[in-house]
Amino acid sequence: MKGMLAVVLGMLVIASAVPVYCQGMAEEEQVGAEEAPAAMEIVSGQVASVDVVNMGLSVKKAADAVTGVAETVNIKLTPGAQILKSGATVSLADIKIGDKVTAECTKDAVGNITASKVTIQ
Repeated sequence: MKGMLAVVLGMLVIASAVPVYCQGMAEEEQVGAEEAPAAMEIVSGQVASVDVVNMGLSVKKAADAVTGVAETVNIKLTPGAQILKSGATVSLADIKIGDKVTAECTKDAVGNITASKVTIQ
């Protein structure tokens, strides 16, 4: 009887320790986890505005097929962003309102959109 009681108590101790051990492992995995890189997003449309001072532009995208709404996206250029026109490198000042552009962008957790490359069609 005493042997059976010792076995049962031993099993209870082990059973109660497993969730605590596993919880500690999960916390270690979260602490060591790095943020996933932002996914690349392509933004295409017509330039609505250019801000040379703040290195940004607004692009009006084509109307959504479902809603019919044409979204305007504000894009900030990264330092050293590549701007191309007919294969040649140009400056942000060379982009004009009404130009059709395609921008390779990333969106951060807050929703800010940043482009590393803009191509003028």
